[in-house]
Amino acid sequence: MRILHVLPSINAVTGGPAKSIPLQLKALAGLGHHVELYTTNWPAIEASESERVLEQDGVIVHVFAATQIWPLTHVPYSRRLIAAVHLARSSFDVYHASSLWNPLITHTLALFRRYRLPYVITCHGMLDPLVFARHRLAKRWWGQAFERANVEGAELVQFTSDQEMHKALRCGWRLRRTLVLPISVDTAAGMDLPQRKRLEADYPQLYGKELIVFVGRVNWVKNLDLLVSALARVRECGRDVLLLCVGPDSDGHRAQLERQAVGLGVGEQVIFTGLLEGEALKAVFARADIVALVSRKENFGLAAAEALAAGVPIVLSDGVDMGKEWETPPVWRVAQNPETIAQGLIAALAYSRDVGVPCAAARALAKREWGDSAVNRLAELYEVILAARHATSRSGCPGGIR
Repeated sequence: MRILHVLPSINAVTGGPAKSIPLQLKALAGLGHHVELYTTNWPAIEASESERVLEQDGVIVHVFAATQIWPLTHVPYSRRLIAAVHLARSSFDVYHASSLWNPLITHTLALFRRYRLPYVITCHGMLDPLVFARHRLAKRWWGQAFERANVEGAELVQFTSDQEMHKALRCGWRLRRTLVLPISVDTAAGMDLPQRKRLEADYPQLYGKELIVFVGRVNWVKNLDLLVSALARVRECGRDVLLLCVGPDSDGHRAQLERQAVGLGVGEQVIFTGLLEGEALKAVFARADIVALVSRKENFGLAAAEALAAGVPIVLSDGVDMGKEWETPPVWRVAQNPETIAQGLIAALAYSRDVGVPCAAARALAKREWGDSAVNRLAELYEVILAARHATSRSGCPGGIR
């Protein structure tokens, strides 16, 4: 098959899909399919509108210049990418788009519908009720004007967990086909870690301390204010522990958290590193005693999955959809309040101290969940969609599956 995937941005500052989607496409290419990715480097805005084309793990990647579209200058767009989608309307067998609620993907999906192309959507949590609660009136208008027709016109909607799918269905979306397929995780990377003390060369204040790590975008949805409050409670219990926040700042949220930490007396114990990738991120996982992800909502949680692959126990809030059935240890599930989060952190730290890191149970869980890619299920459904399309066209009924 010839597969085209459209992703708003491949820039790591935009979060997990910039890492997980290329892994998924790599797996599809490994099955023998021709795979191309159309994307941008948003939020970077380039003066030149030239297109960069590269080959990455068997996937042809087209990186188009990101542009702005008034008045939605805070979300991705690319005139060159949209023009390329126009030209590609007869060049591929299956079309796939990631994300929702931004003009780039909305316009892309509208083109797929206009040309009656067989297309698939991966939502990445964008059909969660919490997403609708934020900017409710704007999203209600946008949904009625554009997104509902785009979503309900898709041949397949991919979710990363059962919980994510059930939330969308409870909101009344009428979906033709659904697939629950966890995002791709590079479990092999978690087996190749530097020495545990490597991170202390850059952050000597970590020496001799227990370390709680958060990895992700520093923004409102991650509940980092609750995590900072929980840290203060854990330290009150006598544990000499630090919190390392790894990820790009979003909307100035870091400054609010720093003020909160100072007010709680833990200003010196909360450290922000900014975005770390590659070997630098591996050094973080090698030094972490636990990783905490206590988000308001999280359709998957790539950083937590990578932590397990690295052998690090994790603390997850009840807002994280993945792994609701996982057992304690090496996973602790907590409610979204400082006291309960603190209790989970203390229990996980005690476990990490007793069994040591890397933890065999965490790595075993990661291997069980993501060791063998399930992407062949996605490829099989692509084939089902195309077969149904072919049968429908032979029967003389246009417009795809109904």
